[in-house]
Amino acid sequence: MLFYEFKRIFKGYLRRKRKCVKIKFGEITKDIVVNAIMEKVPTLAEAREKKSKELSEICKSTIIAKHTVKLTNKDDVFNYSEINQLNISNAFAVAIVAMQRGLKNMVIPLYNADNICETFSCQDILKIYVAMQTVITYNLTLCHQLQEQILSMKKLDDIESIQYNEIYLSGDYKVNFNAILEQANKMAESLLTEKESPAQTKDGDSE
Repeated sequence: MLFYEFKRIFKGYLRRKRKCVKIKFGEITKDIVVNAIMEKVPTLAEAREKKSKELSEICKSTIIAKHTVKLTNKDDVFNYSEINQLNISNAFAVAIVAMQRGLKNMVIPLYNADNICETFSCQDILKIYVAMQTVITYNLTLCHQLQEQILSMKKLDDIESIQYNEIYLSGDYKVNFNAILEQANKMAESLLTEKESPAQTKDGDSE
């Protein structure tokens, strides 16, 4: 069992080494053998786990980075940390209620990426919320589909070549990615084109 494990490690080491320099079988030295043992080639499971964690970290850092949102009269910058996601979602809920009640002039306080509290119109709150959800959906979907694709890969080189970019998706994983984003975009467009509902009277009829 030990012999076969060493054989796997040694073959993997030589395969990697040949990418940098040509090594002929007759040139294999004691140092090369020792280096092969020291530089353990990961198993498929180890490579998948490592790459999956790498993708998750990039996904998280991308989401919480600063993002510019085009508003009615200016551009503003927001980041989507967990607390900011909660604050934006709460502001969105207030904006929806206000618009349903015909309170079109209502303004809602919200902190931007520089931790400065400003007031925004209901329509701008919708834009901020949609921008946030677009960033989150894109990155979570990309990360999850890449991770699923990695689980199906059988070669170490293929796994290690994957980068955090949609161009690395293929087959059903690319199809799933596009389908999810298409649906998310439709929902975003629906929110941004939503018209204000007329104010309601006590008996439930429109005024």
